Amino acid sequence: MPKTVLDTFPKQPSEVMDYDISFVEWLADRGNDTIIDSSVDISPAGELQLVASSVNSGIVKLWFSGGVNKKKYYVSVKVETAGGRTKEADIAIDVKELG
Repeated sequence: MPKTVLDTFPKQPSEVMDYDISFVEWLADRGNDTIIDSSVDISPAGELQLVASSVNSGIVKLWFSGGVNKKKYYVSVKVETAGGRTKEADIAIDVKELG
């Protein structure tokens, strides 16, 4: 489990939702390096599902489905750059049924 997260996002169990993780400022501070690859790790595994991911102009878009009501998931996003750098960012997804 990550010690600190960039942000916590809400999600209901039946929703399919997308979330953006921006590396734009970090890349700009490094001479406008570019992302060439990304990977995602979800903890705990097996309930919240990564449906799709994409990278566009320094922003990693992640699509998720599922998750168990009243459970928090930690998502670690790791990017690799053309300049040989590796950067990791962590978010949390708080799954709660509303209504």
